Amino acid sequence: MTTGQKIYQTIEFFSTEEPHFDRFKTAFRDTLIDIGAPAANAGEMAAIAAETLRDHSDGDYHLGMASIITFHPEFERAIGGDIAVIQAMHKYMSYYLDFAEMQQTRAAS
Repeated sequence: MTTGQKIYQTIEFFSTEEPHFDRFKTAFRDTLIDIGAPAANAGEMAAIAAETLRDHSDGDYHLGMASIITFHPEFERAIGGDIAVIQAMHKYMSYYLDFAEMQQTRAAS
């Protein structure tokens, strides 16, 4: 599974309900560590993503994650300029956009 797919899959199983909420944080953190992020940064990014997604009102958690990556200053600070993490977020965004486009194409067929 690619990095983009792993992050996508993790967000796909996001839930505000326990124990799924904590499982999301662990899976997201572990995915970031696997790509080379420092554990402290990965943990902070996972916590920020989880708490922010918890407050995301429309239930489209992928759109919420895209917003976090793009606009959330604490998330950006937690990335800390780490090239591997920046690339991972780019891969997730590319996968998310490609996947959404494929679904629209299938629905139109």
